[in-house]
Amino acid sequence: MQVTTSMFLHPRRFGRHARDAKRPTHARPIWLLPAAAALPVLLAACTTGNPQSTLDPKGPYAQQVFNLFWPVMLAALVVFVAVEALIVYSVWRFRGREGDPLPAQIHGNTTLEITWTIIPAIILIVILLFTFSTQATLANPPAAGANGPPINVLVNATSGGGSFNTPTSASPPRTNCTSRSVSRSTSS
Repeated sequence: MQVTTSMFLHPRRFGRHARDAKRPTHARPIWLLPAAAALPVLLAACTTGNPQSTLDPKGPYAQQVFNLFWPVMLAALVVFVAVEALIVYSVWRFRGREGDPLPAQIHGNTTLEITWTIIPAIILIVILLFTFSTQATLANPPAAGANGPPINVLVNATSGGGSFNTPTSASPPRTNCTSRSVSRSTSS
């Protein structure tokens, strides 16, 4: 069989569409099941009774994570817009037209392939350095700040819930975790 341009311009006569023409028309769309499964998750995100937000930091640690979030988000947005713009341009500029011959099959462009490998690697290394810097800062909690010493918190967890208590004694920082099956106590 000889391959011609008209075979690619008329998908209903060849390939997947010819095979699909024999299927019944009453079949349900495949996207309906994932959409129905995602709906409760989407609606759960709309609650106003649990006002937690990454975009509204309330403490110094949350503020440092927030300060890392925006540069990374902006870098991702710039890369996304650039890639999508190149895809749309390429699809529009190099689209096939009636009567065009098949394009010549070429093996790649080494310079271009090295460039589009190194640029993302550099972007990821810069993000990695900022992340390591933020992690190093967050790993060393202050001994005492403007608000006083760190707060000791007692955590009691059960299978149906739990409680958080802040003792007022001047004991060394301690984390107590209690459950029905295991009881552990660790010192910092």
